[in-house]
Amino acid sequence: MKKKGRAATAAVVLFLCVGYLFYTRPVTLGQIYPMLEAGECVGISGFFSVGSQQERSEFAPPQGSEAFEEVLGLLYDCRYRRTLRDLLVHGTRTHAVQPGDFQWELWLAFEGVELPDGGVGSGPMLHVQYWYGELDFHFNGQTRSYRAKDEKAWAADLLEAFG
Repeated sequence: MKKKGRAATAAVVLFLCVGYLFYTRPVTLGQIYPMLEAGECVGISGFFSVGSQQERSEFAPPQGSEAFEEVLGLLYDCRYRRTLRDLLVHGTRTHAVQPGDFQWELWLAFEGVELPDGGVGSGPMLHVQYWYGELDFHFNGQTRSYRAKDEKAWAADLLEAFG
């Protein structure tokens, strides 16, 4: 009887480990949202703040500019891993800002995007938020949390591309 119990426990643990590895596998932005192709992006806008900066700095690189292409490249070339935080209810967050901390948010605009429910959408459709080390994608009423490889450096590269 004990052997069957141990075998069942081992099978459950193995199943959970495989599920975790599948759930957190690396994916690109194009794989997460296949309907939002980088070449179809018609606008990027957003804001950022560094340290205890009171006012947010806004940015909106013109379509086709070097900054526009750099931001798209950094977003679409990166590989993301989903976090287990998505399995919990997203609540209020707080952060004690330290010198050198930063946050940014950006919106990617698209036109004529076919949505999963069969509708068509245009405008700022993808909201990407980097909030002091936490990365979230907001699209079509859903929020998903991810981690990027070498996330702090990647987020800083994006911050630098903003201006």
